[in-house]
Amino acid sequence: MAKQRKQRKQSGLAAFKPAQDEREARVMEAARRAYRLAKEKLHEARDPASSKEAYEAVWEATDDIGKAMVESVEEEEAEEDPDVFVDEHGVRWKAVTEDARTYHTLRGPIRVKRKRHRAVRNGPTRCLFEERRGVMVRGTMPDLGEAILRTYANVPGDEAARLLTTLTGHAISPSRIKRFVVDESTALLEQEHELFDAILATRAVPPDARTLVISVDALSLRLREEGFKQATVATLTMLDAEGEPVRRGSGTHTIRIAQMPEAGKATIMSRVEREVRALVAQRPDLVLEVVVDGATDLRTHLLERFPEARHLTDFFHVAEHLAAALRLLFPSDDARRAAERARWCHKLKHKRGTPWRLWRWLRDEMQREDDPVSPWARSEIEKHAEYIYNQREWMKYPQAVEAKAALGSGPVEAACKTLVTQRLKVSGASWSRKGAAGVLYLRSLLQSDRFDEGFAFRQATRYAA
Repeated sequence: MAKQRKQRKQSGLAAFKPAQDEREARVMEAARRAYRLAKEKLHEARDPASSKEAYEAVWEATDDIGKAMVESVEEEEAEEDPDVFVDEHGVRWKAVTEDARTYHTLRGPIRVKRKRHRAVRNGPTRCLFEERRGVMVRGTMPDLGEAILRTYANVPGDEAARLLTTLTGHAISPSRIKRFVVDESTALLEQEHELFDAILATRAVPPDARTLVISVDALSLRLREEGFKQATVATLTMLDAEGEPVRRGSGTHTIRIAQMPEAGKATIMSRVEREVRALVAQRPDLVLEVVVDGATDLRTHLLERFPEARHLTDFFHVAEHLAAALRLLFPSDDARRAAERARWCHKLKHKRGTPWRLWRWLRDEMQREDDPVSPWARSEIEKHAEYIYNQREWMKYPQAVEAKAALGSGPVEAACKTLVTQRLKVSGASWSRKGAAGVLYLRSLLQSDRFDEGFAFRQATRYAA
């Protein structure tokens, strides 16, 4: 056995060829160092703690091999860039400098010597190396840039820095992460219209989709210099013929849209309408349904844009108003409250004309002479009864049940939590309008399964000008 190992070793040495140049020699020497280090460290490691340290040392050494390879090859590639070239617009560019710059990758920094070109004296420069590699702001390579965007969109800066440093083995500061994300997410958001027109507008609609449910809701968001303002969230959920959400992987096929606080909610309503019209252009047979919580401004906007849709008030908001009124009517009778709630909810779903009858029943009950209701309780019950009365036109639940349509706005309420609350309303968070807008857009892309298209589009158009 020992003889066979010796023969294999000699055979390998015989096949080994010397380095062709200084760059290749540098890579080969890094590989030798890594192998010697691995052999030494792993041989000495005899317990879990020392084994962990040994593996970390080996991975760091292999990063040095990759760094030597990339720096050597990229420097050679950059040397081959022309000193003078004419672009597709007929503009003549001339090399004016050849210097080195540090770029940040997922496996640590690399330093590359590259050329920069100018078309006119003191004009803007072009770097062909950066263009072909898609270098992002602050000298960030796309592999690290994508990881930063995905991580910071989900966790605060300090935690993002810890995660990325642990996973890559290279320190990345929270401040660098934040500045990078603000710059890149702002650029992504500025291209939102272009991305939609170029790619998202023609994204295939699931073949089993039959109904498109549109829901919009609002929630308060604290901005650093403005205090609490009302952000808006919208969801477009697709249902199949049985009224079940169309699945996409482990989740539902839902498009999530978030918009920073603005007067009149014009931007998000335009975005919702654009999305819906694009989906209907592909599938004219889609049935449109609008479900909101009863907010007058939301209802008005959506009625104007989608008059052909079935409009409903979220059933569970109605049930909450009913439950609140029952607590005031029967404060000490749990069984009666439960029975009345079940009775009226069943009627609301299955018997037409129930909203008006429920309103009358609540008003009659609060005026009863036996076991009278206090004046304060009557005024509160009146509010709940008025809500039901005002929403009666949008409470056609029996027709919706027959059509296997959605009765609730659960998807948009969940989106308010996942898009906004879980990231932008964490304890101690302080957001600028620009930073919050960028992170909201990143999260909407991720949660709508659109990030890959958005990132690729940004990279494809980064140096197009």
